[in-house]
Amino acid sequence: MLRWQIKLVKSIYILLDLVAVSIGYFVLFSRWNQITGNRASVLNDLETIGYISIIVIVYFSIFSFIELYDSFLKSTKAISLRLIAKSILGFVTAYFLSYGILLLMIADYAHADHLRFNAGFLVSSILFKAVYGHMRLARNLDDKKMDHILVLGQSANGAQYIDAMHRHDYLHHAIVGFLHIKNPPRNRKKGSAPIRRSNASLSYIDESGRLETKTECNVCEMVYDTLNYFGGLEELEKVVDEYAVDELVVTRSLSYDERLEDALKPFQRRGITITMLLKRHNFRTVHATVAMIEDIPALKFHTVSLDEGQLLAKRVLDVVGSLVGMVLFGVAYLIFAPLIKLESKGPVLFTQDRVGKNGRVFKIYKFRSMCDDAEVIKKELAASNEVRGHMFKMTNDPRVTRMGRFLRKTSLDELPQFYNVLMGHMSLVGTRPPTVAEVKEYQTHHYKRLSIIPGITGMWQISGRSAITDFEEVVQFDNSYIENWTIWRDIKIIAKTVVVVLRRRGSH
Repeated sequence: MLRWQIKLVKSIYILLDLVAVSIGYFVLFSRWNQITGNRASVLNDLETIGYISIIVIVYFSIFSFIELYDSFLKSTKAISLRLIAKSILGFVTAYFLSYGILLLMIADYAHADHLRFNAGFLVSSILFKAVYGHMRLARNLDDKKMDHILVLGQSANGAQYIDAMHRHDYLHHAIVGFLHIKNPPRNRKKGSAPIRRSNASLSYIDESGRLETKTECNVCEMVYDTLNYFGGLEELEKVVDEYAVDELVVTRSLSYDERLEDALKPFQRRGITITMLLKRHNFRTVHATVAMIEDIPALKFHTVSLDEGQLLAKRVLDVVGSLVGMVLFGVAYLIFAPLIKLESKGPVLFTQDRVGKNGRVFKIYKFRSMCDDAEVIKKELAASNEVRGHMFKMTNDPRVTRMGRFLRKTSLDELPQFYNVLMGHMSLVGTRPPTVAEVKEYQTHHYKRLSIIPGITGMWQISGRSAITDFEEVVQFDNSYIENWTIWRDIKIIAKTVVVVLRRRGSH
């Protein structure tokens, strides 16, 4: 898992530099003559291919040699003087090396052209990395966007896992704490906070794997001391709900405690990822797909896709789609805000707490389509609910204003949700985000629909929308989506949603 995530983030930095190369060449080199009227070297097709090849090989070899991408990957700042200095060092070294090679390849290659190209490449490269670094840093500072991990049990293998995750905490994950399975930790009380921060706790083990001055038990305790301690296995459900846990990491075998397998089953049905840490000597005999946490094999059970490539593609689709949606939202706001205010008192935008991935609560935004006291009146209309289960739908809802009916019929009331998508609280496609009150009534099998980021549209919206009157049917659609998700399916659902909205099918 960590190896794949590290490769993914480094690949993004490399991709950004490839874009910067393109900008440096096409904008600041090839087009220089058009912009300034000055002479720029004119390359034929073969020379252009050779030029780009030399630039890519030389520059990226130097960047790799000085570990530039690792520095940006592990940095706790989006950009810093150290990172800029290291970037300039790499560029200067590659500059003279590539210029010498290019002179041999292109006899009339102008030094001024090379200087202009590198200036554009350098500025674009640092700017792109700073923007992406800021996005990564913002995600790490937003607890709702972090992957929450709960550790079950204490073991040397578990201590090594915790230490590895601490050293790679820049990859958007956080260990919320641990529960003991059989034996409680010594000198720790239930609910106790970390005793000390992780500081390469496993450095007490030498390169051969032997302990130098501390026993294995002491090292294990030191690492677990860096985590919140929540008590025993009986607290599992409470902690998972309170901390919106995304993944349970089990550091002991299921045979360690007969209660363990039964305790994990409800969370597997809820769609929470369960990771079983394996002992290294058992690795070759395990006939299962494993993930690697550094050099620790870990067996994963999950119903939610963990394909990092497709998840990245989904986020890119969300960002691009939400940016387009925000433009539409801005235009719609100018048109409909005065009309909403004229018809009834209250704010233009309606906000409400909704439940997102694994219990995270966020504020959803919509154009207000109801009277200002709609939530109060809803209690009086409970008997008129047309949906069996934990949702509320009502034909000719008296709370809906005339402008609200139009906004709902055209689905324009949901345009502000593109802001939720841009912020990462929602996705373009997913499950419908329920209210806090609805979730309180959930049964175990309903929680699976909370195992992914909720969406503006989804399977149930394109399969009948308001015509569906059974919540269990909605759950079936959501589960089918979760279990069979691919990025291509998202694209198909978005296309079908556009058709459904244009035809105004299944909306009130």
